[in-house]
Amino acid sequence: VEIPKPWSRAISAMDSCGENCFRARDYDDLVDSPILLGTPAVYEFRVGGTPHALVNVSELARFDGARAARDLEKIAQAQQRIWGSFPYDRYLFLNLLTGGGGGMEHARSTVMMADREAGANAARYRRWLTLSSHELFHAWNVKKLRPRAIVPGEFEEEPYTRELGIAEGFSTYYGALAVH
Repeated sequence: VEIPKPWSRAISAMDSCGENCFRARDYDDLVDSPILLGTPAVYEFRVGGTPHALVNVSELARFDGARAARDLEKIAQAQQRIWGSFPYDRYLFLNLLTGGGGGMEHARSTVMMADREAGANAARYRRWLTLSSHELFHAWNVKKLRPRAIVPGEFEEEPYTRELGIAEGFSTYYGALAVH
């Protein structure tokens, strides 16, 4: 990846093939692995030997990235206890502190949009932790255990399934439980 100035870094959950170089395992891995360019704050941690990182874009003084990474480490530990192991060899929380909210799960990462003030008070921070936990839970529930209608590599038509209630419902319940 050629990085435009003043940005300094490219980050992706794809396998590395050098500085700012990534290699997809297959087409599904390519389209399921966002690439972030910029000057993010990166907080790395390991859980059970598996590397994880919180990658914050537009981190402000009111969002304590080091504290957030410590809390995500505890959440990842709780989810590892639920499942017994991780379904990935490395995981990234790509956290865009640009306003809004919500996230999108990927097999080895998540992209989340969070309120710039997510660290400003306990309730907002807890909502951010719950979103992060929910998206991490999807690494198992939806990415590994998929509803039948969600076929890897199928991008021509949007899949409709009644099974998403289970996929989202379980991720919501267990995501919040892992935060607790």
